[in-house]
Amino acid sequence: MKKMILCVLCMMLSCAIAVTPVMAQDSTTPSHAATVQKAGGVKSLEKRIKQLEEAIDREVEGDKWYDRLQISGLIEVEAAHEKIDYKDPATPDEKSDDIDLATVELVVDAKIVKHVDGHVLFKYEEDDVFVDEGFITLTGTEAFPAYLIAGRQYIPFGYFDSHFISDPTTLVLGETNEGAVVA
Repeated sequence: MKKMILCVLCMMLSCAIAVTPVMAQDSTTPSHAATVQKAGGVKSLEKRIKQLEEAIDREVEGDKWYDRLQISGLIEVEAAHEKIDYKDPATPDEKSDDIDLATVELVVDAKIVKHVDGHVLFKYEEDDVFVDEGFITLTGTEAFPAYLIAGRQYIPFGYFDSHFISDPTTLVLGETNEGAVVA
């Protein structure tokens, strides 16, 4: 129960962190129409130079840590209701209800630097919290179009799309989650 509460609190904290950049946006940037100036004269050139210098000094979109970080998650709850009617007045009917927190996932994706991304997936399942995936992706450029994914990951072998509550045996046998390098 303590782990379940801890996972729910972590999800709430991650949602609060994800909303913070929206509230912290700078609303004092001039509109595009105000920055468009007609050329003509020394004064307008001096003003244009000043605007360009201010634009150089401004922070570029993506320079802040929260612009390079994406947090997402998943909560799976399993519920069941059962009623057994014995059709015998001497035997009382049975009723049972059950709600279970099956899975909680917290995913953190980060753009570390240009062409280097990171991915970590924390998972709570069956009263245990563990790192299910964690890898670094190196991507190439147009001149050198290569990539490398290294770390703990599910090997991209086959396509497993399941709409069942529990995974089928073929998925369990075919899913491999180990440390690996994919190029």
